Amino acid sequence: MTKKVLVMHTSIGLGHKVVAENIAQALSKHDWLEVELFDVNKFYEGSLTKTSTAIYLAILKHVPWLWGFFYTNKFFHWLVFPLLRTPFAASKAKKFQAFLEKAKPDMILSTHPTGTGLVSYLKKKGLIKGPLVVTFSDFHFQPFWVFPRVDRYLVMTPEQKLQVAGYGFAPGRIIVTGLPVNEVFAKNYDEAGVAKEFGILKTKPLILIMGGSRGWGIKKADVEAVLGSEYDIQVAVITGTDESLKNELKNLETKYPGQLMVFSNLSNLQVAKLFALAKILVTKPGGLTIAQALLRNLPMVLVNPLPAMEELNQDYLTRRGVAVVAKGSKEVANWVRRLLQDKKLYNSQKENMKRLYFPKAAERAAQAVIDT
Repeated sequence: MTKKVLVMHTSIGLGHKVVAENIAQALSKHDWLEVELFDVNKFYEGSLTKTSTAIYLAILKHVPWLWGFFYTNKFFHWLVFPLLRTPFAASKAKKFQAFLEKAKPDMILSTHPTGTGLVSYLKKKGLIKGPLVVTFSDFHFQPFWVFPRVDRYLVMTPEQKLQVAGYGFAPGRIIVTGLPVNEVFAKNYDEAGVAKEFGILKTKPLILIMGGSRGWGIKKADVEAVLGSEYDIQVAVITGTDESLKNELKNLETKYPGQLMVFSNLSNLQVAKLFALAKILVTKPGGLTIAQALLRNLPMVLVNPLPAMEELNQDYLTRRGVAVVAKGSKEVANWVRRLLQDKKLYNSQKENMKRLYFPKAAERAAQAVIDT
């Protein structure tokens, strides 16, 4: 008998959406399951959502320490969570309930607290009977992700399992799956063919620089510092949707013909191919990018983290010896040089990564949903 799984995400923060898509893809391989993806932001469209999103982005850009306070201060959490979460969910509960009556899911998977809050609230009212599964999309832990009446948590790390259990959830209801990435990052590629496709010389080490879907964290000074290496290297930069950054680096590209290549808006497959060819990844520590690098066993230099959430990811990785942190352009260049010349350091990163990566995280997550 066919069962329906509703996979809920938001469009604020690409990581939540991509994790939802990757698990949905794995679920869809079971022909007895019907899978529907749904963006919870559709319930919050309007001037309030646009304004709050603009404020969030402005805080990250201009006063990052303030976001760090909101994200990590325990007293703020204790004060605000009860005042914010239930009224926020209640405000859209009737609209969401009407949607569910049409969608008729047998179970729900949520990848963002907005969706989790809505379902938890309706379960409290006895208006939803089916199971609720929740998954994360980062390597640290945030109490705001935890709600009552969740039937199963899918977590990225053993540490997260202990932290969720600390809120009263039985360990058997918490499954460590790893962070689900697109299956194209697990495939092997013909490196000579990939090099030809992108105009890259396979004979020179490739340093890949990226900053997530929006190109955040990439600085021209960092790129120039890496290009100034005494090693005969090539540098590929993925600028994402940042047109201004792309144009700025395209101008720089003319000064380094054959050494600097600038790409934007690449597909998952294209990014996976560049990961397969790269020797070192320079990136901000976003959860999804980290998981992709771990899966590819690609050593990392971490730069320019977003406040709080990515700083916590960064701390998690560096404590486990799978990445190094560069504070400033000179350090970026120094770490790239060190990784290229110090085989012991380079190989230790690769060896340590094997303790953290999950090669079939999406499939593990899908099976955990099914077994709930």
